[in-house]
Amino acid sequence: MKITSVQNYSNISFSPKVQKAQTFQQNPIAQRNLAPSFSGGIPLNIHSSKFFAAKTYLDMAKQGYKKVKTLDLYMFDLNKLDGIQEGIRVFDGLNMKEIAFVADTVSEIAVNRGCRNICSHCYANAKAPIKETANQINKMSWNDFTSLTDGFEELNKRAGFPVVVQKKNKHAMAIPFHDADCSSIVLKDNDGKEHDFIDIAERLDKVFHLPVLFDTAGWNIQDVKAQKRMEKYVEYYSRPENFDKLEGFNLSVNPFHAMYAKSLELKQNRKPELAAKLYDLYTTRMANVLFTLTPMQKNPNFKFIARSAANDSKVPKGFKEKDLRVLYMDILEKTNNLYKKDIKGAQKVVKNEDEAFECFSNYYERLDDISPTIGMSVRAEKFVDKNDEIAKAGEKRKRQNIVDIQSLKRIKDFRKINKDMDRHFYGIIDANGDYYLTTFHSSFPTEIKLNFENKGKTTAPIAPYLQKDIPLTRSVINNV
Repeated sequence: MKITSVQNYSNISFSPKVQKAQTFQQNPIAQRNLAPSFSGGIPLNIHSSKFFAAKTYLDMAKQGYKKVKTLDLYMFDLNKLDGIQEGIRVFDGLNMKEIAFVADTVSEIAVNRGCRNICSHCYANAKAPIKETANQINKMSWNDFTSLTDGFEELNKRAGFPVVVQKKNKHAMAIPFHDADCSSIVLKDNDGKEHDFIDIAERLDKVFHLPVLFDTAGWNIQDVKAQKRMEKYVEYYSRPENFDKLEGFNLSVNPFHAMYAKSLELKQNRKPELAAKLYDLYTTRMANVLFTLTPMQKNPNFKFIARSAANDSKVPKGFKEKDLRVLYMDILEKTNNLYKKDIKGAQKVVKNEDEAFECFSNYYERLDDISPTIGMSVRAEKFVDKNDEIAKAGEKRKRQNIVDIQSLKRIKDFRKINKDMDRHFYGIIDANGDYYLTTFHSSFPTEIKLNFENKGKTTAPIAPYLQKDIPLTRSVINNV
């Protein structure tokens, strides 16, 4: 039968080759005797009639978009496209409307969960990683991560275009974390081999063609493995050919870090010796961080995340802009001492006093980048005066949270949700394959679950303000 339009694709009489493929799919012995040619588990030339119908529809429909530079899954009839995903293991159990929903919204891939910095202003309310057991995990398995990236790569090949389309304010970058510090991100495969941030970033770049985001608030100076990883990252990302692989390499130095905040608490409780010891530990730690990251000054995407309360804020002493400047200067003094030691020794980072002065000046100039505004996090509420501007911002956030909840409750078609909500929503793939939405005011579960080997295992709750009882249902997602 000759195909005269996209619409009549369903009337195709499939050839003996296709009928043979259908017979093959019903023969498990034959399937075991033929090695799969891709990670989905089904040879590319063995598919059901549904797959071939979807592929035929897609090939015909794309003819009408020859002059369009960027294709999007939502340009096509997703009911007719259903089946093109056949055999891609990570999408098993999902239809094309649900896969398109993930491709349209995904922003964060939480390969590791949890952070030991415990910064008070953290919007994700990050806590230390939960203990891994037979039933709960704090990181994605390498198998699940590669299944995810391989699955999207295979879908890209079948579609003939990247299904995760770069958009303004969404999909501008790949973010391999939600509530983890990138210095600690590492995955192990079944052979015990470690795969670090660069391994993860390279796979994301290959599939999504987006620069990655790197965030850190520092690492334990005694953590030898973390130190070596960071030195490796610095060497890699300080090379000009790798500059564009980063959307940002962000260093957070702030008065909300748990070590610094605890030192203030001890000082207030008349324990000056313990307070001074903890303060010294934090400033020594961050001096090592600045020293290690010094070569990153050459990368234009190396940035500070510098946040404090305003000087006129009613928050306790120690969290204001002027306090952060004092903290910076104490850290920089110790950094400068490390430069001097390096010049006399290995000359690992700086070779002479001129280089040291230039690097010190670069860091000093970044003091002007402090933003005396912070958002209200769950933990920040305990030390903020209710009449303070930060507290008022927190109340505004809570009101927005209510608006988000009301919007999601009445939504019938998820694509209209952006019109109801004050901000765009973003998708989070959790370490167990569960899929969430967040507006950064509120977080919502969805009924979408990717087919991970750790599917069904427990992870730490997604923040901020997870609305467990208000999921985005499959029926809403499919009402497109």
